[in-house]
Order: sequence, then C-alpha cells, then structure tokens
Amino acid sequence: MKNAAKFVAFAAAAVTGAALVGVGFASWVIGGQTMASAGGNIQVDTVVDGINLEVSVAEDSAVVYGGPQQPKAAEYSWLENDSTAEQLKVNLTISYTGIVDNITIDLAVLRDSVDITSSYNSCITQGIISDYSVKFMANGDFNSSYVDDSEQHLTAEDVSAGKCTITNLPESETTVTLYVQLEFGWGTLFGCTNPVDFFNDFAPDDMLKQNGGILEKTQEPGNKTAREWADELLTKLGNSLTNYNNGVSTTFHLTLTAE
Repeated sequence: MKNAAKFVAFAAAAVTGAALVGVGFASWVIGGQTMASAGGNIQVDTVVDGINLEVSVAEDSAVVYGGPQQPKAAEYSWLENDSTAEQLKVNLTISYTGIVDNITIDLAVLRDSVDITSSYNSCITQGIISDYSVKFMANGDFNSSYVDDSEQHLTAEDVSAGKCTITNLPESETTVTLYVQLEFGWGTLFGCTNPVDFFNDFAPDDMLKQNGGILEKTQEPGNKTAREWADELLTKLGNSLTNYNNGVSTTFHLTLTAE
C-alpha cells in the first residue's frame, strides 16, 4: 500500500502598511497521522526618522511552504501534499521622499504574540529552508525580469539571518519607488528543491545520510530512511510555525527602517 506523507503548508497573506489580517490554512499528514494546521499572516511596519517612507505588499504575495507548483516526474510518489502549492515570493513596493542612505529589512516570526524567530532560524541553520534573498524588479507587475544591479547600482547586503540592508539607493529630493522581491526557499538538505520533488527520487526505505549539507543515498548501516528524514524535518518545520494547542496563526513580521 502506498504511504502518503503530506507536508506543512504555511500561508501568509499580503497586507499593506501596518495592517494585519489572518488567512486560511492547510493541514498535512505524515505517516498517516493527521497533524495540526498551520495558518499565517504577514505584517509590515516602518521605522523612519524624518523620512517619508511607504511600503505596500502585492496582493498575490505569500509565504507558503507547500507542494511544488508543478511536480516533476519522479520514480516514487510516497511523499505528497494536500494540494496547497508553495508560494515563496513576497513583493514589496517601497517609496520614499528625501535622501535615504539605506533601508534595512528585518524579519521576525511570532506565534501567540511570542517571538519564535530563533526557532524559525534553526530551520534555516539546519538546512530545511533557506533565508530569503532580495531581488530588484523593473516595475510593479513583479513578473518582469530582474533589474541588473549595474543599471541602478542597488545592492542587497545580508546582515544576519532574516536581516538585509539595501544600499546604493538613488539620491533624489523627489519620490523614489523601488520594487523589491523577497524570495524564500527550501534548504540545502533538499538540494534547495521542494521536498516532494527531492524525496520522491528515493524509495521510502532508502537509507540517506548528510554529505556536504545535502541528503544522499548510502549503503552504510545506522542511517535513517528517506521516510524517517521527511518525517523528522517536515515535522520540525511544522513545530516551528504552529501552535498545536489552539492553532493560533503564525505572523511573519517585516520591519523596514530607513536611514
């Protein structure tokens, strides 16, 4: 009998300014056992000092650790999801008036109004998911090609996990508008690909071990099976985002600071 393991899908809504709204959720099953649901939202605040800074989030933005948009052909199909497709891009429109040296984006993760950023970051450190990257888009439809850094000289510098500073901003006394895309992703353990695509290249009983930060097939005894790895890692991600007691939504809180 085929075993289905449906994995966590964490959804984050798109809001404008400092608004905060809840969204729907998706349940998952690992090893035939139904787990709790993970719901979410996204919140954006700004911190300014004499600078007119406005930030909005595109309506179709979301952070969803769900299934692949288009699953690739794989030898096996023992790992499945609940048909909630991943959405890993958050599209920000940033406008400011005045001379701005840099804009810092800082991500915090809250659950039950308690900061769980360290728990979320541990999933990044372990290689389950990756930190977001920053890309600059040509216009507000966010479907266009990325802006070449050499064209606008914009630079995104990673400061620490969840924190990035945009530098080399245009100097202008008039309003400047930037289209910034935050792209979240899967971690190195899965070869930076969706777990469904990654694990279904292995039989559920294949033995895997970490080699150079990625899971690879091994004949060495004492290692965990592909199924055990999927159970452990996706459950850890779920535990990092979900309150199993009352299902309170997790909040991705973005703070933008202009200096």
